[in-house]
Amino acid sequence: MSRPVYIVDGASTPFLKARGGPFTLVDLKAGFADKIAPDWDIPEAHRDNLPERIGAVMPTETFPPFPFGTDFTQIEQRLLPAMQYLADHATKPAQLAALVARGLSGGQPDETELAALQRMGLDAPHGVREHSYRALILGAMRSASQ
Repeated sequence: MSRPVYIVDGASTPFLKARGGPFTLVDLKAGFADKIAPDWDIPEAHRDNLPERIGAVMPTETFPPFPFGTDFTQIEQRLLPAMQYLADHATKPAQLAALVARGLSGGQPDETELAALQRMGLDAPHGVREHSYRALILGAMRSASQ
């Protein structure tokens, strides 16, 4: 039974990149054609570099979100998880409605939420659309922070 291998950088191997993963060692050898020796094999020490093992050895919570720095402001960094939460949970109208309801029912925004709404241009909404967006962003921020 062959073990799955994940390709991190498939830029020079468009065939492998287009197929998706995981790949077997046979797939790698076929994909590289004459770029590596036919009898080459991945060393045993590197065969277990799978997401599950790496996550168990090195939990992502131990690292800062941007270990090499970022141009995002503190407010934008506060918005990032909310935007990701919104993208992940807004596939159905009922999910959107639940986020809007959470944004409306949570009371007035706190100082951090208000700064994020100002960054989004929703601190003083005009019209139903902007009020809906404001409630949606608030609901996503409140849900992502739990």
